[in-house]
Amino acid sequence: MKRPGPKTTVALILLLGLTIPSFSQSQDATYPGEITTPYPTLTCLAFEWEIKGDDNQDSKVEVVFRISGEETWITAMPLVRIPAGSTGKRTTPTYTWKNKHSGSIFNLEPDTKYEIRLSLTDPDGGEATELVKAHTRPVPGEAENSRIIKVNPKTLEKAAMFAEPGDILLLSPGYYDHFTMPVDGKPGKPIVLRADNAHPVIGSTFNSVSLEHRKHVIIDGLTVWGPVRLRWAQDVAVVYCDIQSQFGVIAQEQPGCKNCYIADNTVSYKIPWKVLVPAVSGVVRQTLERALSSPDPAMSSATTVFRVSGIVYPPWKTCGYMTRCASIFTTMTFPKDRMTQLRLISP
Repeated sequence: MKRPGPKTTVALILLLGLTIPSFSQSQDATYPGEITTPYPTLTCLAFEWEIKGDDNQDSKVEVVFRISGEETWITAMPLVRIPAGSTGKRTTPTYTWKNKHSGSIFNLEPDTKYEIRLSLTDPDGGEATELVKAHTRPVPGEAENSRIIKVNPKTLEKAAMFAEPGDILLLSPGYYDHFTMPVDGKPGKPIVLRADNAHPVIGSTFNSVSLEHRKHVIIDGLTVWGPVRLRWAQDVAVVYCDIQSQFGVIAQEQPGCKNCYIADNTVSYKIPWKVLVPAVSGVVRQTLERALSSPDPAMSSATTVFRVSGIVYPPWKTCGYMTRCASIFTTMTFPKDRMTQLRLISP
C-alpha cells in the first residue's frame, strides 16, 4: 500500500486542527427547552424554562400576562437566569437543577386562569416566544352538595372510617382524645372535619390530630391540645383551628408535606420564664425582668410583640426594634405566675 506523501499528511493535520477545537468551544447561543409551571399558589404562578447553551449567561426572558379572555397584557418581572448546579454536601438529600430561567408572577387572583407570554432572546443567537396557560389554586373548601354527617366523640372513629370523598363530618362539642384520619378525599371532593361551634365555650377538642399520609382532607375550627401532624400529607388544609401545642402544625421530618394549605389558625403554648430568659440579653432582658418583678399589675402582665427571630421592647417603651422580616407574628404575655403565654397567628 502506498503511504501518503508529506502534502497529504499536512492536509490531514490541518483538517483535524480545524475540526477538533469545535468540540471545546463554548456555546454562547441559547437553545430553548421545556417550560413548566410548578406549584401554583392562591396568588402566585411560578415558571421554569430549561435551556441549553448560553455559557456566557446573557440570555433574557421577558414576561407579560393577562387573565384568560381579556385583551390587555400586563408586564411582569423578567425571569432570572439560573445556571445548572446543586446543593452538594450542604443538604441531605442533595438537590440538583438544570440550566434554566426561573421566576414568578405575584398578586394574582385565586382560582383564576391566566395566559403568560414568555419571550426569550440572546444576543449570541437563540430566540423564542411561547404562550403558557396556568391556573392559580382555589382556597380549599367543601365540595358542592356535600353530605353532612353529624358526629360526636363516640361516633367519630366509625364515621371517619366510612367517610366518602366530599363528606362533611360535623363535630359536636366534646373531648375527642387523639385522632388519626383513616381515609382520603379526592381532588375537588375533600373530606371535611368541621366543628359545629354549637357551644360558646366548649369546642370540639382533641389531644392531637394526625393527617399523616392523607390526601384531600380539611380540618376546620377544631381545638387541639397537641400537634397537628402532616408528615407525608398532600393537598390537606388546616384552617380556623385553635392549636395549643409547642410544635403547632408540624411535618418536621422528611419528606415533609406537599401542597398543604395552613391559614387563619391560632397556635399557643406555655413555656417557663427560665426557658425564655437565656434567649434574651442586654437591656431587653433587664427590662422584662423588671416588669415581672414589678408590683404594678399593668407592668407584670405586660404584652410584648415578637417577630420570628426578632423582639420588640414591651409596650410601655416607645421603641420598635425588630429583626429580620417575617410574615408570622408572635405575642407573648408575662403573667404574675412567671409563665409565658406564647401566641402565634398564622398568616
